[in-house]
This record gives sequence, structure tokens and C-alpha cells, in this order.
Amino acid sequence: MKTSRRQFTGYVVGSLGAAALSHPFISKARAAGPINVFMGTTLDFANIWIAKLNGFFEREGLPQVDIRLFPSGAAASDAFRTGEAHFLGCGDLPAIRMWKTIGSKYISPISRDFNFNVMVVKSSIKTPADLKGKIIATQTASANMFMVGLINKKYGLQESDYKVVNMEPTDMVIALSQGSIDGFVWSSPFDEKAKEIAGDKVHVLLRGGDVNYPNSVALSVRKELAQSDPETVQRFVRGLAAASDWCMDHKDEVNRVVGARIGLPPQAKSTITHTNFRSTIDEQLYLYLFGLGKYMESRKLLDAPIDWASYIDSQFLKKADPGRVANMPAL
Repeated sequence: MKTSRRQFTGYVVGSLGAAALSHPFISKARAAGPINVFMGTTLDFANIWIAKLNGFFEREGLPQVDIRLFPSGAAASDAFRTGEAHFLGCGDLPAIRMWKTIGSKYISPISRDFNFNVMVVKSSIKTPADLKGKIIATQTASANMFMVGLINKKYGLQESDYKVVNMEPTDMVIALSQGSIDGFVWSSPFDEKAKEIAGDKVHVLLRGGDVNYPNSVALSVRKELAQSDPETVQRFVRGLAAASDWCMDHKDEVNRVVGARIGLPPQAKSTITHTNFRSTIDEQLYLYLFGLGKYMESRKLLDAPIDWASYIDSQFLKKADPGRVANMPAL
């Protein structure tokens, strides 16, 4: 049975349409009323859900945190420009773009996982060399393009060897099942949904860990809020840090509670087995971000090198727990 884009979109976000914003955010005002968060729709954002559902935010004096979901973090970042949200959860590449365009600050990692990002392809594609002449979809404004670059580098492929097209994540699964593309690069559980629809006609060719690429999700804050109401930002970060530690010790419960919230099937449990939800800025994260920055420069996605001390504002995480923040290594 064919699955339409509308049906699959319902699978991803159907149960959360009611999470739309209650009140608009006036960007220069203090955070009175609901705290609004824009973010993507996969389990790598689970600790924000747990902070809301299990009372971690409420214990920090933030009783109403409203979450609005988007098909991807990149789509959430585009909507973040409107000024309607206080916080943004998305991949590192769109987070850096938001810093460059509107001055938002990186204040904490949300999660990291070397197993989360996948290249799903037709079963006839057995090795990376078989990608030549094929059509592969991803979101070209997302950090998954960095993974594409790492695949090419490791396996000796040129950009001209295959075609990369821009596509929404929900469309990737449908397009692959219908044969209009040969594969896609995105995150779990879209690999599981592709196999659910297409069966043994598709398979996972590569995971992020095969090319040393982590799915890394960032928490950004609007600069006006950080300046005008730092106490609210501090409370949010403390609540998230506590929820993140809880997630690491209760992954089965995270999968059950958050998976049900975002409409994922039970087999999605495997997608967070290797996820690191710890709210820590360590040397490994710095080095990954430095590499991503160099990639963005090489692709002319930036007009100047990143000022990492300006982009990463670790003061809130450091105040929550000094041990969560390592010194930034020299470039």
C-alpha cells in the first residue's frame, strides 16, 4: 500500500499539532508568560520533552514551556527568524546560520549520536562506489551536507559522481519508496519508516559513525532574551541539564514517553541507544564544531571564519555546573 506525503507527515507530527504557540514572543521584552521552543521532530530532542513533561522546567520556575514542532531543525530555524520563539533546537549548521543572521547564541548541546544519521539507499546499491550516477536527497541547508562531504572524502567520490537534491524529510521516504530517488541522507527513525514502507527494497548503507560524523543538536537562545532576562535562560538551561542526566539513566522510559508523544512506532527505540543527552561542552564537541566551521567556509556558506567565543555562550551551563564546560582548545 502506498503511503502519501500527507499520511507520513501525520505519522511524524500528527499528535502534536496542538503544540502551536499560545502567545507571540516580543523579542526585546522579558519572558513573561509561556516560554516558546521551536525544534525538530525526532528523538534526539527528547530531553527537552522530558524537561517539560517530567517537571524539570516547572521545578525551575518555568511552568509553561510550549513546544512547536517542525519537520526538521533546519525548518525550525527558518521559522525562528520571525521572533516568535525564545529557544531553538536544531542541528549545528542551521544554528550557526542563525548566529550569523540574527545573532542568536549557542548555549548548550541537546544531544550527540554517531549512530543517528543514516544513508538509506535502494538495495541494489551495495557499496559507496555504487552511488555514481544516482540521485540522493537530503536537506542541503542542514549539517547532513557535512556528512555527505565526509562520505565523499572517505570513499574517494567526487561531487559530480552523483546528484544531491534538496527535499523535506517526509518527502525523502516517499520518494525513495516510489523510486524517484535512489537514497537519502537523514536521521533515524526515517530509516525505519523507509523499511516499513519499502521493505527489503531499501537498506542502510552507512551511518554517521562510519565517517566519524555525529548527529549533533544545538540549543540556541535569542540574543535579546539572553541580554534582557538572563535568569529565565539560566532556569531553562538548569532544567534541561537535569532532564538530560535523567534521560541517560532512563532511555526505555524516554523512548516510551517521547516516542508516544511524537507518534513513533515501538521499533524507534533503537534510535536513541547510542544517544548522548549529557549537557556538556567538551573537547570532542569543540573539535567537531571547528571541523564543521571549516566545511561551511569551504562551501562558502560563511563570508568569514566563525568567532567561536562570540557564538558559544557557555556561561549559563557553567553556572549550572562548572564541570559541564571544558576550556575551548586553540584552533
